Amino acid sequence: GFKNAWNKGAVVVAAAGNESTSSVSYNYPAAYGNVIAVSATNAYDCRAYYSNCGSWVDVAARGTSIMSNLPGWYGAKSGTSMATPHVAGLAGLLFGHGRSRDQVRYRIERTATDLGAPGRDVYYGYGRINAASSINVRGKGR
Repeated sequence: GFKNAWNKGAVVVAAAGNESTSSVSYNYPAAYGNVIAVSATNAYDCRAYYSNCGSWVDVAARGTSIMSNLPGWYGAKSGTSMATPHVAGLAGLLFGHGRSRDQVRYRIERTATDLGAPGRDVYYGYGRINAASSINVRGKGR
């Protein structure tokens, strides 16, 4: 499972869920400490009404009206499962730049664009991911 992946150096990313609740019982595996939990935003950088929230949310990504494959066609879908691939893709991009698992997570979280209450909060975690900032961060060991 995800613990084995984490132990082998992988970044694990999971959707926060779409029940519009902070109840932790709905939020596994996202609520595990070694998992980057992703909530969803809409086109206006606001929390998507359906997105779960809680102190365990790490970052947010656009999850509303995302074009996707549908049986025999394409169409717009919404959900935290549509937001999560943005974070996973950013993790892959950072790995491609030679970063370690811990460096990847640090960059994703610490370079996110802060939304909502200042600092980390229950709706956006550290904020909406910012690929350009995470690639351009400079610093020793990070």
